[in-house]
Amino acid sequence: MKGNSLVKRVPYKLKFQFPSFPKLTKSKPSLIPDVLDEIFRHLSDDRTTLLSCILVCRLWCRLVMPILWSDPFLKRNEYGYFAIRTYITCLDEHEKALLVQQNIRIPQLPRPLFNYPSFLLTFNYNNLAVAVEDFTTGNEVDFLCMHEKRVIISNVIINMIFTRSRGIRKFDYYRSHLSSQIILTLDHSLSLFGRNKDNEDYNALNKINSFKFNGFCIKDEIYKVTWPNLFLSISKSATNIRHLSFHIKRKDFNIQAIYHSIANLIKSQKILASFEINDIWLRQSDKIIFNALATQAHTLNHLKLDGKFRLSTLIELLSVCYNLNTLEVKEFHKNDFIPLLKYDGVNFSIKNLNYLQNQTNYSEHDEYEICLLLQLISTNLEMFSCKYFCPEIFVNLKKYSGNLTHLRIIIKSQTIVRFSKVMSVMSNLKYLYIESPREEYTLFTEQMIDQLAHSLPFSLITLSCNLSITQELLKVFLSGCFVHLNTLELFNVQEPDKKISLLIRDYCNKMSSLKTLKLSRSLLEKFTNIKKKGPYRIIGSTPDWFQEPI
Repeated sequence: MKGNSLVKRVPYKLKFQFPSFPKLTKSKPSLIPDVLDEIFRHLSDDRTTLLSCILVCRLWCRLVMPILWSDPFLKRNEYGYFAIRTYITCLDEHEKALLVQQNIRIPQLPRPLFNYPSFLLTFNYNNLAVAVEDFTTGNEVDFLCMHEKRVIISNVIINMIFTRSRGIRKFDYYRSHLSSQIILTLDHSLSLFGRNKDNEDYNALNKINSFKFNGFCIKDEIYKVTWPNLFLSISKSATNIRHLSFHIKRKDFNIQAIYHSIANLIKSQKILASFEINDIWLRQSDKIIFNALATQAHTLNHLKLDGKFRLSTLIELLSVCYNLNTLEVKEFHKNDFIPLLKYDGVNFSIKNLNYLQNQTNYSEHDEYEICLLLQLISTNLEMFSCKYFCPEIFVNLKKYSGNLTHLRIIIKSQTIVRFSKVMSVMSNLKYLYIESPREEYTLFTEQMIDQLAHSLPFSLITLSCNLSITQELLKVFLSGCFVHLNTLELFNVQEPDKKISLLIRDYCNKMSSLKTLKLSRSLLEKFTNIKKKGPYRIIGSTPDWFQEPI
């Protein structure tokens, strides 16, 4: 019992003490680098904003710099000069010593904080050439041996770009009004850069996904040596190009020397999706490139032929390209034999056909080729665009292309009646764009416009009317149109006044299905007084096709 007296009595009411926790403070909201990087890439065209962002903090600077320097020669301006100057400072000491030995001044700038050449993703030939020209002229006091200095600087810069870049994605070879010396200088440098393919670190070209070539030659050696070497270098390094484009201005040079190098570049690709070329070939030599395109039949999706070619060669290619979705053609060679029985039962995959014929060179003899092409590919054709059409096209549209959903076409006063008859059988048409030349507004009559309005198919969802008509004819058109449209676009009304807003408002009230009304700037100004009325939205817009100058 005595031992128990030593035990302290526990009080009846226990007092519990909770542990003390530190006070929770609100952390400042912050964006993770991946989110910031995505935001900055959406600002890639706004260089002024990006230049301000690099001053915020180190993280922002590290994220923005690769975007700013991904395309340092985006435009022809002073940025190109400063880009070349910065690239010179990025050279190693050995390369700088080579420039000093040639009496080339090295800009006295602080050591660069980044490896700027490694950020380059777009190689723009023309703007790079202008930048080299500007830098050499503005940096050198002694103008003697200026051409040699250009050669050395361009060789050093191109070698640095193609050895340090982590992978060029877009290669644009385009020439403008450059001096012959700088053209020869860069062409020589480009023809040499691909020779050291044994170097494993040389990987600047193997990530190219777009190669656009637009040039003209100034000597026969360009066709025979320089350009073939360039195409050979790219075909060996870049095998995942998705977009290839060739536009070459030919003169009295041996252009046949370049055919096989272009064909080999096409054959070397694995996922070629689109191809564009002008008529650089002679009539009987187009098959070299067309046979190369046939090797890409499983991936080729878009083909644009911006020149004159043989329809027989094209049809042979289309018969094997089972994934080709869009075809753009411009002009055909005449007196070409097409064996129609050979393609009986062939299911062509073309869904979108653009006929880009030239108005100045167009004649009635062009009807046969385009009409035959429409007849052959009409099974899956959904979209058709045609400028400066031939009258027989309407006959073929009515006979073979009743399943069209999209149509863009130019009509005139002498063909509007025939066009109206075609519209009456287009039961699946959803989008229609019609345009007329400016001078036609004096030739259209009320009867023509009324017949056009009443012939529009009820399946239409979007109507884009770019007819050159007066305000009175627009009233006739809107009064005769009873199609339940979701979108209406109106352009090119001659000399509108304030009454035109009432005409458009009455039509919109009549067609309760209308959700969007798109107007040209001149019409939108007349519509401002009732802009907020109606269940539809009113926005300013421009036509899909701009009127060409007369």
